[in-house]
Amino acid sequence: MLTNRLPYLKGGEPLPASEADLEKETNQKAEAYAHSGISLNKLFGEVIAQRKKVVAFLESLSDEDFYKENAIGGKAITIEGYIKRLSRHDEHHILQIKEAFKNNTMVSEGLMK
Repeated sequence: MLTNRLPYLKGGEPLPASEADLEKETNQKAEAYAHSGISLNKLFGEVIAQRKKVVAFLESLSDEDFYKENAIGGKAITIEGYIKRLSRHDEHHILQIKEAFKNNTMVSEGLMK
């Protein structure tokens, strides 16, 4: 995201559809990594570190850059819209984690160490 998405949106360069399709591949890699035996604490630490980098990037933007319209895969979007979408995506993962704790699947799948 910090190398493949946000800089393009800031610079005003539309992302081609192939980049827009990157999300599915990224999610598959992230899922495999989460099930690779990494501890939950380390995984959360890495997520937090990445989100801090996103916040730093956002804080560096002018209002103009934040609200400038651009496109991903031919669909209009601003950095503001992209971040809102990212937030909803994160909320989805938070619900998955809560459900896994509720069902105790994180322990049975080896995610809790």
